[in-house]
Amino acid sequence: PRGHRSTTVASSMRLRPSSITALHLRTIGCTSRIPLPLVLARLLALGVPLTSRRHWAHRYEYPSCHRREGSGGIMSSSAAAAAADQQSSASFGASSSESSSSIIIDGSQGEGGGQILRNAMVYATLLHQKPVEIINIRANRSKPGLRPQHMTGLRLCRDIAGGTLVGDEVGSSRVRYDPPDMSHQGRRHVVGDTKTAGSICLLLQAALPCALFATGSADERSLEPVHLELRGGTNAAMAPQIDYMTEVFLPIAKARCGLPEGITINIERRGYFPKGGGVVKVLVPPHLTKLKPISLLDRGHVTEVRVRAFYAGKCPRWVPEKMADAAVRALRQASNIIVPASVQPSVEVVLEPNTIDSASGILIVARTDTGCLLAGSALGRPKIKPNVTGTDASEELLQALRAGGCVDAWLQDQLILYMALADGTSEVKTGCLTLHTRTAIDVAEHMTGAKFEVEPLLPVEAKGQSDGISSGSTSSSVYGVNGIVEGQHLIRCRGIGFRA
Repeated sequence: PRGHRSTTVASSMRLRPSSITALHLRTIGCTSRIPLPLVLARLLALGVPLTSRRHWAHRYEYPSCHRREGSGGIMSSSAAAAAADQQSSASFGASSSESSSSIIIDGSQGEGGGQILRNAMVYATLLHQKPVEIINIRANRSKPGLRPQHMTGLRLCRDIAGGTLVGDEVGSSRVRYDPPDMSHQGRRHVVGDTKTAGSICLLLQAALPCALFATGSADERSLEPVHLELRGGTNAAMAPQIDYMTEVFLPIAKARCGLPEGITINIERRGYFPKGGGVVKVLVPPHLTKLKPISLLDRGHVTEVRVRAFYAGKCPRWVPEKMADAAVRALRQASNIIVPASVQPSVEVVLEPNTIDSASGILIVARTDTGCLLAGSALGRPKIKPNVTGTDASEELLQALRAGGCVDAWLQDQLILYMALADGTSEVKTGCLTLHTRTAIDVAEHMTGAKFEVEPLLPVEAKGQSDGISSGSTSSSVYGVNGIVEGQHLIRCRGIGFRA
């Protein structure tokens, strides 16, 4: 262990901390790249002298942080590794003594992505609890740690509500947020720029709840709306399109949660992969009352289907036209029970002006006679025929409709946060339960005290393993393929009745 490679590691301490992110140490049993804090802990255990280890580890874990007087310091790399080991058997909380001074969230649990960051940050800014530390951020992703989109979302929440955020740098595996006192006033004009094609919709998921309740003390300024300017990608893969937010999420949130009618989303410029450059301005008036409990129990029958296909830049018009034609054909071939033959889809083909990149895509929204909104979407991809893209979008919608729930997969996990904060008992009927939804429930219960129950409504088809889920327990179910639990479910939550 004290051979050539360990000596090289020790001598490399003379380099700038930011120049080293991971090391390959075969001589101490490591056959792949591992985070520096764990490297330091192993070297210390082997007795390798590292005279500057404390400052180096501190700067690595919190690149933008300098110690604050009276903060009591931040865990060293070895303490962080120990805390991570102690939490490996828990879902999100910590059992160590650190939990007495801060709330610790393991960002590698559940879906293990950016949703944990966004929801935890929202709860921390609104509830003004203890400081929150999120560790092992996106640890199981191909590019672990914070990406520009996640970093921007965290900073948005901090700017709206105030407080202190440390560790907010690209690649950081750990962040800490200290909320302000109750009388603190955050900023009323906030800009969040990913400087990439990172999803603006995911920025909005974090910023909207913070802006809604960012009233601070009861003075005239607290009644001013919050102006958000969000920059990045408006139509990004692996995230809702901005049109989903305007056509599905926001109408449901206003009608079912009681969000203010004055919330507006203005798309000033579209942004696509790879350059982004989209600009969306959001006006959020303060919400001075408690959120209504959500009730979505009766899906009803489809009465309207809208197809919106777009193209931008050098993309020719025939591309979205073929997308729309294929989507309509797929919808008409569906069972009459799912989409009645009397429902004729309306089609809109739109040229998006003033964009940086070329792009194409489609969004299909179905409305039911009970006011439910479900959607399917897809983006044009290189070497993929437009008719395949259109069929993919329609199949995503049809899959949600066949499942029998009142919400689609994109909406179900977004509603969990509002159910937890609502005043009273919310009930939402879903189809297949997603891993994002289960993770959102776990974070909500851990940080807010809201009580969730998930009840299966239809038998689950056996697919080589048990996918059952127990009522009243959010941590004992066995996930199916890709974390999806098949069947219909009723999500019930007794909210905390939060009010700013």
